[in-house]
Amino acid sequence: MGDEPWHPGLGDEAPDGWAEGDEPPQYVADAEEDVPDPNMEGMPHIWGYEDCDFDKSELQECVPVPSEEECRQALVAYVESNCCLGKEPINSLVINNIVASNAFKFTLESFVEKRKAGYEFKPYKGGEIDDPSHGRAPETWEMEVKPKELFKKAEVKKEVPHTSSVRTCHVCLGLGYVRCFRCHGWGRHVCRSCSGFVFEGEGMEVEAAGATCQACSDSRYEQCGDCSALGRRVCPACDGYRAIRCFIQLKVKFKNHKEEYLREETDLPDHLVAEVGWITMFEQMHEQLAPIEGFPIPEIDSKSKQFLAKHRLELLDKKRLLQQRQKLSATPVTEVHVTWKDQPGRYWVYGKEQKVYCPDYPEQCACCVIL
Repeated sequence: MGDEPWHPGLGDEAPDGWAEGDEPPQYVADAEEDVPDPNMEGMPHIWGYEDCDFDKSELQECVPVPSEEECRQALVAYVESNCCLGKEPINSLVINNIVASNAFKFTLESFVEKRKAGYEFKPYKGGEIDDPSHGRAPETWEMEVKPKELFKKAEVKKEVPHTSSVRTCHVCLGLGYVRCFRCHGWGRHVCRSCSGFVFEGEGMEVEAAGATCQACSDSRYEQCGDCSALGRRVCPACDGYRAIRCFIQLKVKFKNHKEEYLREETDLPDHLVAEVGWITMFEQMHEQLAPIEGFPIPEIDSKSKQFLAKHRLELLDKKRLLQQRQKLSATPVTEVHVTWKDQPGRYWVYGKEQKVYCPDYPEQCACCVIL
């Protein structure tokens, strides 16, 4: 170490002859091989790179722009797939200009849960009762209920512990059966075939006189099939067990609230571009999100703030916010300016699938509507 030239890492005072800017040695004998990364705390916010870290890099997918040949082939494929379009104009097609742009879609989702509790009852078929003597019943928000999947509508029902009680059935009053609603307890009802009218011959044609009803044998009545002619049925409330178990049931509803903003500046109808495939440029999910800031298109920042504020005001009344997710997607939209036999025109190639919208195609059937 004695022969090593002085550098700031050695400490002490600089020796005579050392000047600022002198290069340190290329190695230090006591240096650690694995140098730790800096702490991410305090790093500046850079839009689109929120998930980047020193030990993690993000693959950035670009939005593809179709070439002139791809635009031409997309139109050819579109014409060939539509029987109402003639192929002759394609031969005279001249592409004059291609204007490439991107459509953007911003989506905010707020996944919330709402809880309510109320009494329910079931037939009591015996067994131990978890009544209040077993402990304090947990309050509505103390019970742990988790959704099977985030951002999916669902409903979960769960019995609140220590709330059960047994009582005599209120429908059958402990009998286990009730009067048959079909025959009103008689065990029979008016014959459905003859409606209770038996032919006696007076005022009837000869062929009908003395006719016998096959269903009731002229008795005017038939046995009730609902109660097997007993006039009573098993109580639907207690299933014949004469007692019911009452308890408090917690009902949890999971619901996803979604807002969407589509920005597309060409004359291409928005409903068409909304149906194609999108490339995710940015996605963020957290318990509570902050609005997007610094995106080159101010409307995206504005909609992010607007949607988040709206969800805070409208969705959180007696509800609990579980998770939020915001996503920004893009898809290419290319406007192609062409000439068809000296007639100017244009069409659009849009989406990852390179779909075509050509409302002014020159050779089409009168019955065909181009979408």
